[in-house]
Amino acid sequence: MAFIQPGFRSKASFRQASRSHEYSAKETRTERAVRAKVDQKAQGTLDRSNKHFAKHRNNWIAREYGRLVKQDSPKLEFTPPVKQDRSAILKIEATRRVDHRQAQRIQRIDKARVNTIQKQQTAARQLERGQSRG
Repeated sequence: MAFIQPGFRSKASFRQASRSHEYSAKETRTERAVRAKVDQKAQGTLDRSNKHFAKHRNNWIAREYGRLVKQDSPKLEFTPPVKQDRSAILKIEATRRVDHRQAQRIQRIDKARVNTIQKQQTAARQLERGQSRG
């Protein structure tokens, strides 16, 4: 499994913000402002997450590799054949797990962004209705 850069994944997920069920063309100025503000905060969070991931990725892979070796130690042979190089397999699996966790973090950030936008837009609509009646 190839490594997918978190920045690429994040841009792709943020490009999906134009989904019809998430945003409509009938948005008021207030709703667009709310969405822009939340998107800006989410992008900042995403940037911090990607920076943190890039900084600590190798440490996390080494830690995960250590866990996998510990779990797999009874299965290890001292001279494994090339086809079954357990060390290489475990390194690849450790990398995959670390990358998968980062992808999950990015999904949580995007989901929080969508939920926050929906909550704030609902509150803004209720406020506008209250002001128009009063």
